[in-house]
Amino acid sequence: MAGSGKNHLRSESENIILKVEDLVVEFPSSKKDFVHAVSNISFDLETGETLGIVGESGCGKSSTAKAIIQLPKPKSGSVLFKGTELMNLAKEELRKIRPKLQMIYQDPISSLNPRRNVFEIVNEGSKIWGDLGQETSALIESVGLDPDEARTKKPHEYSGGQCQRISIARALALNPQILICDEPVSALDVSVQARIINLLEDMKSQFGLTVIFISHDLSVVKNISDRVSVMYLGKMCEIGDSDLIYEKPAHPYTRVLLAAIPDPENMHSGTVDLLEGELPSAINPPSGCRFRTRCPRAEAICEKEEPVLVQIGNEDHWVACHFPHIDIELDALTSEKGEPIDRITEDEILWPPAD
Repeated sequence: MAGSGKNHLRSESENIILKVEDLVVEFPSSKKDFVHAVSNISFDLETGETLGIVGESGCGKSSTAKAIIQLPKPKSGSVLFKGTELMNLAKEELRKIRPKLQMIYQDPISSLNPRRNVFEIVNEGSKIWGDLGQETSALIESVGLDPDEARTKKPHEYSGGQCQRISIARALALNPQILICDEPVSALDVSVQARIINLLEDMKSQFGLTVIFISHDLSVVKNISDRVSVMYLGKMCEIGDSDLIYEKPAHPYTRVLLAAIPDPENMHSGTVDLLEGELPSAINPPSGCRFRTRCPRAEAICEKEEPVLVQIGNEDHWVACHFPHIDIELDALTSEKGEPIDRITEDEILWPPAD
């Protein structure tokens, strides 16, 4: 899986609001060792678009989100927001631009100040930055809460779903252009998840937001995303149009994630073998393709050569795999120059093998 490359970036589009290139995030684990949380990933985001980032725990989703807003600052790479390089900004310049990049955190309760009432929490941004066009009472009401109760109640007096609504209102109070949602529904009941997702969709339409939605659950991401990016151990393995990723997953890891969706009508259920073994250590990741140690299709080249993202046909569908699952009658892999890539034979397409 683990792949690099920038072939998939939409350089010709004039509506790109965020462009991330060769992002690297590392954390020290000892005097000599580092956790390679994110390793040379690139993606872009058009105005009004929702990009879903999915992968299992430890793949680098949240580290990517925090690196975008420079918390903490990445080791290297480029983060361009509306043409401004965030990596080069001084602290005060970065502070002034952060209201335009807001984040909703995974744990709705611990991310709220327990000493303040809800109205004060939502209104704090306006007190610091002045009137940004969002009236606090109306904003609290727009997320389905009572503004009068919000003046007296504190976060612990609300349910988990209500606290997530408070977090959404707090983020929107600064009138952001990009909203980063870091697993905003993973700690909530299924019924509450649906309401929060519907609320985010309504807020996106009402406030003209561009959204990065992070989750380990592909079924959740499917309902809200225009494009989907799949990550594994700090690398990007597949990215493209949401419908194409769900209908024709090309990477073995993507197929495993889709097969794991607990839906009796899941078209991918039972089509792949279960993964064996644990996620490799991010301190000493495997050479070549990082997914090769768990991949049923791995061969010698996977150990020696890291795959790059290549396009499937002429569609918005990119995969980083030496032996992807494609329909050889309909799809073809093309290089950055648009040339066909001939690495796959018909016998290698199907997994598991036919009886």
